[in-house]
Amino acid sequence: MIPEERLSSAPAPARLLNPWSMRDDVSEHWGPVAVQDTSLGLTHRLWRARIDGPHVLLSAEGVAESTLYTHPEALREVSLAFDQNGLPYLALVDVTGAAFLRWYDPLVPGMTVTQLAAVVVNPRITLDDARPFNVANSDVILAYVRDGLLRYRRQRDRFDVEFTPPVGEDGQPAEVRILNHVSMNDGLRLEFLVDFDQSGLRPRAARSFTDRKVQLTVQRNGQVHRIATREKSLGELGEYSRRVRFNRFGQARRFDITIRVTSPCPAHLMGAAARLEVEGG
Repeated sequence: MIPEERLSSAPAPARLLNPWSMRDDVSEHWGPVAVQDTSLGLTHRLWRARIDGPHVLLSAEGVAESTLYTHPEALREVSLAFDQNGLPYLALVDVTGAAFLRWYDPLVPGMTVTQLAAVVVNPRITLDDARPFNVANSDVILAYVRDGLLRYRRQRDRFDVEFTPPVGEDGQPAEVRILNHVSMNDGLRLEFLVDFDQSGLRPRAARSFTDRKVQLTVQRNGQVHRIATREKSLGELGEYSRRVRFNRFGQARRFDITIRVTSPCPAHLMGAAARLEVEGG
């Protein structure tokens, strides 16, 4: 749920429970042990959806990749989520630019594909609360950008009602250029990863560039309980050659790394290096 249908007036970033793949054609989301099997909860496996032409392929560690959905046109964007019954939902954009939602409609009943309005861009989807005691109050949230504003729809409304959340109480809507990802974070906030337009989330006069930090989040072996987030200062304006170093993230067969900056301004990663030590065979 999004309390009072509005955004926080102050950003509260934290570790994302569902990692951002940083690719439009790949999406990851925690889900059940098997599709439609919630016996071990909704955060047992980290599932991965990827695009292969018109196909969406679904897999997880220990689960072979298989075709989940085939679209009439080739696809270019996918976003994955699971509902309360362990069914996979998809938000999609095909090569024509048309956006779609694949979801379970209880009035059918069954899985259905709904085409979204022509002006919808970057549709992203998530289950807002997968904790076992709160599943009954949870919603699948479909977020997107329309006419330069962040908007969303809810599963409980059958995705029929569009909300345009203001920033804070009696604030203005969030002006957004791109929606990259949406997920609950470990601060129990629904977090939207966006690229702003020139005005940004806050009025220009209120924007602050003094909080110049970089956050590195490392997830080991795709496990929620093995995520580490560290933060370091990027220095003052003009210190373009400053280097930031993070050490000792432990051992793993797979590392998923997310790099973020806290200042509300464009940031570009110009280069990175990693020193890895391989043990055993």
